[in-house]
Amino acid sequence: PRNAVHAAGATTTTCTPDSVQTILNIAATAEQLAVTFYTYGIASAHELGITGQNLNYLTAAVVEEQLHLNLLVGAGAKPVAGTFSFPYGEDTFDHQDKFVTTLDQLETAFESAYIAAIRDFVYLQQSDLAVLAAQIVTIEAEHRALGRSISPNINTADNWAFTPVYVKSVADAANV
Repeated sequence: PRNAVHAAGATTTTCTPDSVQTILNIAATAEQLAVTFYTYGIASAHELGITGQNLNYLTAAVVEEQLHLNLLVGAGAKPVAGTFSFPYGEDTFDHQDKFVTTLDQLETAFESAYIAAIRDFVYLQQSDLAVLAAQIVTIEAEHRALGRSISPNINTADNWAFTPVYVKSVADAANV
């Protein structure tokens, strides 16, 4: 059976929406972080014990994250950071469990931020951007599930019925 911890949908929250530029900048920063993370993961695949289909997954993920970043930058986004640290430092890329745990945490934060972005874009009457954020968040969810499937220590790759919403605004995601 699936973990039912997150079996309830989001409740309605009210907050002042972030500006379109802030949302795009934070999204571009998240995508830059993802490109950095997956690039290091691929470079450390041997140490992590990641081969075959799982390595193919990481390779596809870094391409997808780069495409997201390119599109956002092309739309005027400017990442607010380009240097990142990870919860386990260099050990993140030496131990598969730490890598997968970090992947899960990052992709979950990205999903939550994109959900907030969708809400803000709807409020700001930017339906095209809301659709784009929805297209990106579904790919981030795939990355999370496929990433979780790498580890033999995780029983269920898709463990939620509803994505948790950890932030009320996209700008809050920078603190997750």
